[in-house]
Amino acid sequence: MRESTGRALFNEEKEILHREITEYSMEPTVIHCSHEILHINEAASEFFGMEKEQIIGRNVVDVFTEDFRSFIRDRIKKGEEQGRIGELVETTVYRGDGSVVEVELFCHPIKYEETKAIQSILRDMTAQKEAERELIKVMTPIVPLKEGVAVLPLIGTINRTRTEHMIQQICEEIPRHRLHYLIIDVSGLYDVDEHAGKLLYELTGVLKLLGIQPICTGIRPDMVRNTLKFLNRDGKGLIPTMASVSSALSKIAF
Repeated sequence: MRESTGRALFNEEKEILHREITEYSMEPTVIHCSHEILHINEAASEFFGMEKEQIIGRNVVDVFTEDFRSFIRDRIKKGEEQGRIGELVETTVYRGDGSVVEVELFCHPIKYEETKAIQSILRDMTAQKEAERELIKVMTPIVPLKEGVAVLPLIGTINRTRTEHMIQQICEEIPRHRLHYLIIDVSGLYDVDEHAGKLLYELTGVLKLLGIQPICTGIRPDMVRNTLKFLNRDGKGLIPTMASVSSALSKIAF
């Protein structure tokens, strides 16, 4: 009996501590169950530009823009039924004034007032996305290293827009470089997801058609699974991989 009481007190203290951490967190945090918003912290209230009372009780799916709502419903279903932590994803949400904001979303199951719920943490990506868009406008991604060899450094995150732009830009640039090898360095990527995978897959296909040998460098241990999946797509085999650009250069001989 004493052990059971002690465990209950410990769990209660743990929940109180979690609430305090959530409330004073600088990142907008939304707690929801069965699509109903149960609680938001002060940072979320400021982010949405609304009082807490205006948000609590609403359907959390309505926070997201229409093109993401089906995805969010499926994600919530998996989280509630399977207790799965939702991977970090990029999405878009509405603020109280109707403006759309690009955010990173991370979700995980929690217990809130004896209720199984999901805690969703939002990170405003506006400044980063604007910087990326400006970079895309002016960037010349292919960097010549020596005759017949260049490097393509992939940096930050790769989304759908950037993937389409880079493939078009690279295809336009490749002929004037007269390349034998293109080193695709992914060490500057945050992660290799479906967009980065699509870029690698389509780019290596274009290079091989043009008679250019692609070499992938900078793959970190956390990237291995997705990198293998995309570079071995359709059973067409892996492209050569090396630890770094310098190690790739040392292996290239004419």
